[in-house]
Amino acid sequence: MKNKFTQTYLINCVLGKFIDSNNLFLNLKEHSHDQNPLENHIIHLMKAIISKYIKIRLYHIGKQTMKNVQSQRHFRHKLTLFQGQ
Repeated sequence: MKNKFTQTYLINCVLGKFIDSNNLFLNLKEHSHDQNPLENHIIHLMKAIISKYIKIRLYHIGKQTMKNVQSQRHFRHKLTLFQGQ
């Protein structure tokens, strides 16, 4: 699997976009300045939300892909069975 499609890579890309925007959780801005960047509650919250969303989306994409593969397999199997008639 390529590095571009791993869950960690996607989380870091999205997290980078949100950190740059600076308009999320405006009422917690002073609280976040008093903390170490590695222990920042806002970053932990955003990372947890992004992680869950990406996990759900990747699961959905996998289900859709497998559904298409299974329907093609079913069609080809029926085609093979009825070709002899």
